[in-house]
Amino acid sequence: MTVENSAVIDLVSVDPLTGVVCLSMVEEREWGDEGKLLPDLQAKLNTYLEYIESGQLRFDYPDLVKNPITFRLHYMHEPSAREREFIRIVVQQHLKPLGIVWQQELISAQKAAKPN
Repeated sequence: MTVENSAVIDLVSVDPLTGVVCLSMVEEREWGDEGKLLPDLQAKLNTYLEYIESGQLRFDYPDLVKNPITFRLHYMHEPSAREREFIRIVVQQHLKPLGIVWQQELISAQKAAKPN
């Protein structure tokens, strides 16, 4: 499951304390310095935005209609300057106007492999 599969919402979860709906995406590949993963990230973000804007989230989870939304990127390698700038632009131009919060988190291979 990676950003590469742009047609899939990787994970929808709800924080039981705050009610925030979190749509998570995962990237395990190295970003590199050439921006080679940017098309995949853009396609994935477009899928997530369409999921919200089309009303599919409300249809799938009608009890979460009024809950705030966060997009979260989990990655195993730090994004390069290109990805960071792309994310900054997406947040400013597309997510903030919709009230969507952006979060990102570095995960380690050890952390990802640990059973809960």
